Amino acid sequence: MTPSARTFFAAALCLAAPFALGAQARRLELADTARNAPRNGATNDARSDDRATPVAKPDAAPPHRAATAGGRSESAARSVNFQRDQTVLSAVLYAPAFALSVTKGGVPAIATYLVVATGGYFASADYTRHHAITATESDFATGGALRGALAGWAIAQSSHADSHGTAGGIFIGSFAGMASGLVAGGRMTDGEAAATRFGGDLAALIGYGFGGAGTSAHASRDGGLAAVGAAIAGLPLGYWYAHQASYRVTGGDVAALWTSAGIGAAAAGTFVANGSPSKATVASALAGGALVGAFAGDRFLVRSYDHSLEEGQVVALGATAGGVMGAGIGLLTAASHERVSGVTVGFGALGATAGLVLAERYLVPRADAGRALGRLELNPAGVLAAASRQPGAYPMVRWTF
Repeated sequence: MTPSARTFFAAALCLAAPFALGAQARRLELADTARNAPRNGATNDARSDDRATPVAKPDAAPPHRAATAGGRSESAARSVNFQRDQTVLSAVLYAPAFALSVTKGGVPAIATYLVVATGGYFASADYTRHHAITATESDFATGGALRGALAGWAIAQSSHADSHGTAGGIFIGSFAGMASGLVAGGRMTDGEAAATRFGGDLAALIGYGFGGAGTSAHASRDGGLAAVGAAIAGLPLGYWYAHQASYRVTGGDVAALWTSAGIGAAAAGTFVANGSPSKATVASALAGGALVGAFAGDRFLVRSYDHSLEEGQVVALGATAGGVMGAGIGLLTAASHERVSGVTVGFGALGATAGLVLAERYLVPRADAGRALGRLELNPAGVLAAASRQPGAYPMVRWTF
């Protein structure tokens, strides 16, 4: 046997030794024989005794342990989702922005990118090791990073920053948005988080429309800065809407609210689709229509039902399908000369409304359960017993909160 073969054989024995030791056979002891021996001449055949005591299955776990295991599995799944999202964001957002902001390219930029991209995974894994992540925190952190990156880019563009400054603004905005999402998301319900995002995003769209309606060469930059300011104001308004409402607001309700706001904007677009209106006129019409549509959705959808997230998505899908069908009908009838006209947009808005109504009819979502508020109840039996002066303690009122 050659020296290299002997070396390989010895290494193989060393690697296989732990597995062989872990799989060694269990020793037979006298206590095992005495424990397994039949008593009072009983046979080992279970069929000979119809009254044999059933043996519990070793795999069966107590209910409380099964519930604990289920909770741990859900928590582990949320942690894995958070680590996955943050790792992807580190690779496509945090690391490129940071590398471009602190280096001038070349090998230093590549090395910085690799360090930050891999460091994102270890940082998120260490955070989930010491903190329990909720689904709201994970979603809010991911969305906050994306929205913060857009805000940082808009602020950098409005300040005429160079490429390094723009990259630095994107990195700072994305990281600040992620951290803010972690802090705020842990204190919100799913409905409050969805409503907060709705308020910020809708306000940002309206702010960008009005800010970019000017005729100057920097209208787009002004629109971006206006969108950031409007979003900062809209985020707490959205949270206040869901938190102070006397009815329950779910994540699916907010999805339905987006649908109704889109239908309202499309309906208002029928008045500005023809001719050549100014940008300010178009922005005013679309913003007003979206707000009216959101108000109608709150009155007729959110107050009346508790939509699940899947039901909210189905409502949006039904409205989209109806809108596309309505626009197609508009193109085939009176709008043959112009591809986009008031008739086409109007038919699209009508079709979207019909699709929303049909989706609600098919789904039949649960009625709104209302918000759990304090309640005072009177116990008539206790009042009668106390009035008759019978000895004893009798509860007369009950307050639940």
